[in-house]
Amino acid sequence: MESNNELIANLKKEVKEELKGEFNETAVGYIHIFNKRLEEKLREQGIEYDKEKLEHKQID
Repeated sequence: MESNNELIANLKKEVKEELKGEFNETAVGYIHIFNKRLEEKLREQGIEYDKEKLEHKQID
C-alpha cells in the first residue's frame, strides 16, 4: 500500500498529465487550476486537503 506522500506525488503527476495540452505550465492561473484538481483527487482518495500546507507551494 502506498504511503500518503507517495500517493500525493502520484496524484500530482496524474494532474500534471491531465493538464498537459489543456494549459501551458507558465500560463496565468495554471497553479490555481492544478491545485483545484489536486484537491479534488485528494478528497476522492480520502486524504485531507490542507490548503495552508499546499498553498504557494511549487509544483513538483
